[in-house]
Amino acid sequence: MKIELILLNILTHQYRLFLKTQSYHWNVEGVNFISLHEKFEEHYKELLELIDTTAEHIRALGFKVPNVLNLFLTDSKMNESNETFTALEMLHDLIQSHQIMENILMDANKVVEELGDPVISDFFVDCLTFHRKARWILRSSC
Repeated sequence: MKIELILLNILTHQYRLFLKTQSYHWNVEGVNFISLHEKFEEHYKELLELIDTTAEHIRALGFKVPNVLNLFLTDSKMNESNETFTALEMLHDLIQSHQIMENILMDANKVVEELGDPVISDFFVDCLTFHRKARWILRSSC
């Protein structure tokens, strides 16, 4: 698989997770509202930075980044947000989504390492670090 296609797949999933996290930020309710509202905001802002860097890597390789809406026409391993979820259900959904991102990134990194691109590989390690920490923090909030 070509690196640009790997990056587009990651970009698609990052955007889905970004929108899900932002939706949960807006819709979370309950006794942990303040802490979850703030944590979800922190996470979606960090995801936005990863999205921007992913798109910049695509451009640096000489490819165009497709319209964001077109990214959502592709298959995804990640379900959409559900604004009717309880805070606990939101946490579990985000934990699962960060695990999906970790799995995608681990598989992608194997391919990128075989293709010999240490810059993209280093970026994937940074992404993995974010998702692993986010998953741990969310899991600890359950």
